Amino acid sequence: MTNIIVTTPSFCKYVKEPGARLNENQIGIIYDYGLKEFEGFEYEKKESIEAIIVGLEKIDKAVLDHLPNVKVIVKHGAGIDNIDLELAKQKSINVYNVPGANRESVADAAFALMLNISRMVCLADKSVREGKWIRYYGVELGGKTLSIIGFGAIGKSVARRAMGFGMKILAYDVYPSEMEGVELVDLDYAIENGDYISLHTPLLDSTYHMINSEKIGKMKSNAFVINTARGGLIDEEALIEALKNKKIAGAAIDVHENEPNVNPGFFDLDNVVVTPHLAGFTQEAANKISYACADYIIKDLKKQ
Repeated sequence: MTNIIVTTPSFCKYVKEPGARLNENQIGIIYDYGLKEFEGFEYEKKESIEAIIVGLEKIDKAVLDHLPNVKVIVKHGAGIDNIDLELAKQKSINVYNVPGANRESVADAAFALMLNISRMVCLADKSVREGKWIRYYGVELGGKTLSIIGFGAIGKSVARRAMGFGMKILAYDVYPSEMEGVELVDLDYAIENGDYISLHTPLLDSTYHMINSEKIGKMKSNAFVINTARGGLIDEEALIEALKNKKIAGAAIDVHENEPNVNPGFFDLDNVVVTPHLAGFTQEAANKISYACADYIIKDLKKQ
């Protein structure tokens, strides 16, 4: 019997049918959340393992060399920067991801973070819990300019929400596509003119630290940076320095460069909100992605 490893508890968390589909197709499931059991490189049925459904864990040489019969890797989500794609190609392993399933969830989260940092919701909550009554003066989203960096499925979903708030929308993408009500601009123009700068690009060599001290230096003093994409897009030390010196107004950071570790420099600042990479974590998104992961594996293994 063929087996697969599932490293993420998000798979079939709220719906059981994708797992049942795998079983019906004679595909067994070995659950190893976080690849914790893998540290000793001992799987009883490792020779039968032909696929991996992976979350944020690194799928590198150590993993793939130890599992010689893996034919398919499916990311339970969109970003595949945690998978050694070159090695997978060398080993003729097919790699899939599910980029569109969580777009509404991430767009919701991006707006939640924008509203939170604009109205200082976390600070206000903290003040009440401490027996204080601090009514912070926030800023409105209406009439402000939102610069969307990365204008794919998620970026467009963010733009649709921004229209409802009466925001002016700028968008930058390497491969731009038009959308009514959105002005396509170059990266520097987006950085220089955004009151809110929301990141939605993949992490590639070309996008690593794309938000650095130089780019931050071009931002408005009242600008907010929102990152629900990948932590490596931002030079965290440069951002912390700018926030500390009030060179920009604030930031809302859901993704971090060294997850699950968060840069401790953020914790000393009251103009930043940090969350644990949860933008895509909704029941609806998890269900869609689980179905897609199971379908990819069944179709791929059946044709081999």
